[in-house]
Amino acid sequence: MPAGGSLDRDAVHNVSKRGCTRAIVTLVHGTWARSARWTRDDSALCSALRHAAATAGVQIELRAHVWRGSNSVRAREEAARALADRLKSDFKEAPNVLHFLVAHSHGGNIATDVARAEEVAGRLAGIVAMSTPFVSCRRSRIGVPAVVLGTSAGVVITSLFYYLSWRALFWLWNQLGFSFGGDTKFWVSLLMVSVALGGASLAIQVAGEIATGIAAIIGDLQHSVLARFDRALKHPVPMLCLRFGIDEALAALWTSRVLVKPSRVLTVLTSSIGGGGGLLYLVLWPIGITVTLFTVFLDGTFGTDLFTPVSRILMGVQAFAGSLLVISIPPTIVFLSIWAIFGYFLGSLTLGDWGGVVDQLLADFRITATPDGAAATSRVYSPWVLRRGLRHSLVYTDSRALANISEWIVARMSEFSETAEPTLGSNGSKANERRACDEAGRLPKEFSGQGAGIREALEIAQAALDGLDPPVQEGWTARQTHSDES
Repeated sequence: MPAGGSLDRDAVHNVSKRGCTRAIVTLVHGTWARSARWTRDDSALCSALRHAAATAGVQIELRAHVWRGSNSVRAREEAARALADRLKSDFKEAPNVLHFLVAHSHGGNIATDVARAEEVAGRLAGIVAMSTPFVSCRRSRIGVPAVVLGTSAGVVITSLFYYLSWRALFWLWNQLGFSFGGDTKFWVSLLMVSVALGGASLAIQVAGEIATGIAAIIGDLQHSVLARFDRALKHPVPMLCLRFGIDEALAALWTSRVLVKPSRVLTVLTSSIGGGGGLLYLVLWPIGITVTLFTVFLDGTFGTDLFTPVSRILMGVQAFAGSLLVISIPPTIVFLSIWAIFGYFLGSLTLGDWGGVVDQLLADFRITATPDGAAATSRVYSPWVLRRGLRHSLVYTDSRALANISEWIVARMSEFSETAEPTLGSNGSKANERRACDEAGRLPKEFSGQGAGIREALEIAQAALDGLDPPVQEGWTARQTHSDES
């Protein structure tokens, strides 16, 4: 099996050991480039591929895959589905032909989307990506501010309810001091303590349930977003990734991420501070009540004076924790809004129409030089060349890139040619002969409609027979001689 990827061996079992190798190279243009010059038949890239194929004695058919070309994830997904359907049809019609994809810019993301399909990945001989900003995503940390804000709202509402209840009982306790005896006041005091401790317990329970619920909802939403935007290859496909050191498109995408990154970091930071303060406040709530009651008991039993200093310390720490929570909420909301709006605007400008504001918050989109999960070889060329035009579009005209692409594709074809296994068995010669006849009757597509006669067909058949057994060659030569006499 060739190194760097897995190819369906049944697809190339008919490849000759002496270069009777055919390949279809599909050219995929990038964004806003439906009429890309490099995909034309007379382009420098097509000429280089044909020259390399002729030199190596192999056959290469070049064709362009045209898609809408709009800067939209949906458009790229539609293009990938159409290309995958086209390749599946080719696999059935010509199962013995190798397939390569050569793509530029976002066309490389289309190619990787195609390679993610299991029925296609095993049949691709390789992918060449030129100046492609490979887009991948991972879970963002939006869960931290979401949990903090949601939990804070729930705790504040619960705490407010129990604080009002406790204040009502405290007012009643003061009123009872003037009209009722000590026993009644004791039971009211006990009820006040129970309400305070019950409020603390319920607040902690509410906080835990809200945090767990929000985390579960965020996780489900992130899973759905990742399932749509995850571009990691499930099966390693050999890839050659080419770009210049300074690429304008990649620089723009990276810049957009750098501009959004501070708001993301500050949102998580402020929300984490608020979350820590809120957690400390909740922990101190029951502890403060318990310690306060214990100091009251000590003061009443042993005549100590611990209530005042201890209560001041507890109130100070609890006030500090509560202030952290309260102070952090406004900046968290501000930074979260900047993250949502600014991030969505830059994402739409660079990545295209890919989703909504919520998607921007749920996923952290990254730009990489090679796709995740690919068996990729990367080539980065020096950007200091005195040429007009964008570096992003120079790859398909650069002599170094053209040589690398041509050599890589021809080398891949030769690799599969050398490792192809001939059919063995008692009927092996007959099977080889039948395949040679099939190959003879299947003219290259560039000959179709141009009046190719039987002489061309026989020449192709003879090329197909170069690697077969001598008895088969003799049998076919006899048939050719009979045909010439006729």
